[in-house]
Amino acid sequence: MFHKVFIALTKEDLNLAIKKATKNDFILSDLHFSIKEGQHIDARFKDISDESLIPQVTEWFHRLKVSNEISFGYVNRFYQSSILPIAGFFSGIDEIISKLGQDKVIFNLPVSFTNKKFTSTYYMAESESIGVHFYNRHDSLLPYIKKYLENKNYKFISENKKISFQQSIFNPIRLWGIYFVMFLKNVRLSFKTITYQGKTWGGNYDKVFIIRSVGQAITIIPYLLLTNEKILIVIGSTYTDNTASVILKSKLRNKKNILIVQSLKPPLALVLKIYFHAIIKLIRRKNYIFRYKEVNLNMLQSLGEMIVMNASLSLYKFQVSNVLKKNKTAFIFSFEQKSPHAFIDSEISKSLNTPCAQIQFVQQSFNDIPNPVCADFFLCETPQIKQKFEKCFTKGNEKLKYVGSFSGINEDLKKTSEIKSSKLKICIFTGTDYDLNSNFLISFSKHFTDSNNKVVVKLHPRDSKNYYSIYSEAIYKRTYPDSFRDFVSDFDLAITFPSGVISDLFYAEIPFFVYAPPHQKYQKIGIDFLPPDIETFLDLDSLFKKLKTPLVDLKKRHQAIIRSFKKDSEIITDFELIQKNLNNLILEKLNFEKTL
Repeated sequence: MFHKVFIALTKEDLNLAIKKATKNDFILSDLHFSIKEGQHIDARFKDISDESLIPQVTEWFHRLKVSNEISFGYVNRFYQSSILPIAGFFSGIDEIISKLGQDKVIFNLPVSFTNKKFTSTYYMAESESIGVHFYNRHDSLLPYIKKYLENKNYKFISENKKISFQQSIFNPIRLWGIYFVMFLKNVRLSFKTITYQGKTWGGNYDKVFIIRSVGQAITIIPYLLLTNEKILIVIGSTYTDNTASVILKSKLRNKKNILIVQSLKPPLALVLKIYFHAIIKLIRRKNYIFRYKEVNLNMLQSLGEMIVMNASLSLYKFQVSNVLKKNKTAFIFSFEQKSPHAFIDSEISKSLNTPCAQIQFVQQSFNDIPNPVCADFFLCETPQIKQKFEKCFTKGNEKLKYVGSFSGINEDLKKTSEIKSSKLKICIFTGTDYDLNSNFLISFSKHFTDSNNKVVVKLHPRDSKNYYSIYSEAIYKRTYPDSFRDFVSDFDLAITFPSGVISDLFYAEIPFFVYAPPHQKYQKIGIDFLPPDIETFLDLDSLFKKLKTPLVDLKKRHQAIIRSFKKDSEIITDFELIQKNLNNLILEKLNFEKTL
């Protein structure tokens, strides 16, 4: 008996494969799809590879950065966006062959190219690492998959023909489009007026926090509101989130011990110089080949996009480092985790002979990466997360620390007040998948048509779709009007897909439920921030039935679960203890350096 293995790289591929697959067939994909009865979809993409891959990427990238003068900070995103998707399909193919045998499998490719081209992608790398794709996946992945099958003499067929335009047309357009957009934005920034808030004390501070996004600001605001130390906050430049400074200045306007300053604007001459050199590097770059499992992966496009983005990263380093050179501090904190900016923040700290730490503020997948910890310390959000990182990281484990949960500071649960109104205020947090969001909102609108109930849908930052025609009674929000706490305090309960918002809701005072639909995405990942007694619903009927429970009962049970979980998990939210642990860590590092 032959088993067909349908390789699905796009949603169109996936829908067609689901229609064609029988109970004896398999679907190999890294996309989200329903697990339907009667279809054995056992061969799934796994975010793993052999143990030699990460050391190989690290060694190869070291050579790449030297010859092209780009930051080593790009290694994590390069690995996750340019290498891991291809390696994942290779490992999936190997897994299928090992289970079924080479003679019993025939791979079905969605298309075949009349002009075979090999290319790569890097841009929007962080989105790629979580499964959101902004490029032609057929052009970028399929030629390598076909080559791998050919090298292994595995049987495959492809019914449709396609002409590849990615390498010859779309890649140059995207590469130079990104270049000129980033160049013009930095030129514009060079003329921008820099503002600050607070009072200076001759440039001596106890701590410095480098902040680039609203999420980072929200994480540290509870700590900043309570501390009396001299704090300097440096707002790093970003092109996707420009409201962090607005929130910080609003929430900390009465804190005279805190100075908020934007990073220095880059001189126009420096912008022109850096971007001119970038053009030279782009023109002179060569076809860098990464060889994996006897297949040559052409990294020319990935290298080009990293060269373009490295220009802005160089300006970021100039902007932040020159602010810090004018001020003295005992310790520097960064909220970047595995990004190029995390590496630059640590480089700046080293150049100033100042210890530094990274503070975790969002969920990060528990998989090994080439450079997991850049700074002297990585402060994990909970003890459990620290333990999970220790299991998956092959290096940097000694730098993982837990001093307390900054997001939960001063969040003691209040006593349940009397519920005087039957009106429910519900907040729904959507995910990144449009189809999942649409299906959920359609079902929700059918069950909650009562005008006495207020429903607000907080859209995921990467979801640009309009759901008003699906559920017109709801109010849609794309950003938080102020902080997360201020936003959720207006609701009675929340509903979310498994996502990073769970860690924020954990410290909020409202009950919340998690809807984990039977899709591959939510079968693969664990809900790592979730107390085991918080109910997770696999079907909507059970969720809607639970929502009929009296609100006062929901609140009492939720508060009991949170208190018990905090105690059992040894989660620290007391400000005094967190500050003590933090300062002891700093003192330990400073004393250690003095003994060297």
